[in-house]
Amino acid sequence: MHENKTFSIVRKIGEGAQAAVYLATDESGYASALKLMPSSYGDLESIQTEQDILRAAAERGEPFIARLVMSFRDDLFICFVMRMYAGSLEDLMYPQLRDRNSPVPRNIHAMAAELVCGLARLHKMGYAHLDIKLDNILLSSTGHIVYTDFGMAAPVNAQGCTSAATANGTPGYGAPEGYLSDLLGRDGRITQKADVWSLGILLVQVLNQTEYPMYTSLALRKVEEWGIVRDVDDDTARARTAEAVRFLVATTDPLEIPEIQQIATRDPALHDLLSKMLVRSPQERWTAEQLQGHHFFQDVNWCELERCA
Repeated sequence: MHENKTFSIVRKIGEGAQAAVYLATDESGYASALKLMPSSYGDLESIQTEQDILRAAAERGEPFIARLVMSFRDDLFICFVMRMYAGSLEDLMYPQLRDRNSPVPRNIHAMAAELVCGLARLHKMGYAHLDIKLDNILLSSTGHIVYTDFGMAAPVNAQGCTSAATANGTPGYGAPEGYLSDLLGRDGRITQKADVWSLGILLVQVLNQTEYPMYTSLALRKVEEWGIVRDVDDDTARARTAEAVRFLVATTDPLEIPEIQQIATRDPALHDLLSKMLVRSPQERWTAEQLQGHHFFQDVNWCELERCA
């Protein structure tokens, strides 16, 4: 996927630990998103995995995975040229930052169906995402969802297990088995079901329109109550809050958190769906494919959903 093209950088639109994303235009003025990673970046295996996912998705025409246009490498950078999308779920959650032309998903039911369908399709491709969060879900110009940023993704074996024994995703979204090895079961490895947990956390956040995922919100309340962030510098406060998030994910039943309990009275079917996603034991947690059979989605025509995305 390499063509001789020249791109002009317009502005930075995102940045992670090892990569930055830029809005850029080619000679014809066509806009793309350029994900740039230093050529000296040590973890080439993760870059290769991300490229493998994006290439396979492009070849298969996967409707819910960001479209790779081309990729190349020079002395300074490894570059993925991606289709430009209208925004992300993070933009949607913070309307003061959202472009007035950014699309808004039709409703939580439609969004949840596309998120579950997209995750099931990614899992069938043989991968786990392992970093599902608001800014890793993009929106097309027509409001359909698209998964992006597979920098932490991992291939899985026939049982859906990765080679990882811990999870290094974003605190607040990570599954409890990433912090408690005794939840991992016989294989001792993180599975695709970690993605199901993260997606459940994301759905709760979107439905309640909260600034942080629910375990982070809970941790922020607790660290104030415990007094462990008083009279410390910002870096120490962030580190202690992150540790509190990990502790609470490992020890607190999600169904007892107020953000979940509120949903029970507002939408019992959605609450039941979440109760299948936010199960502490990954052995008992539903797969993405099982979720498609939940009664919350009883009116969804999955083939039609994929066709229209």
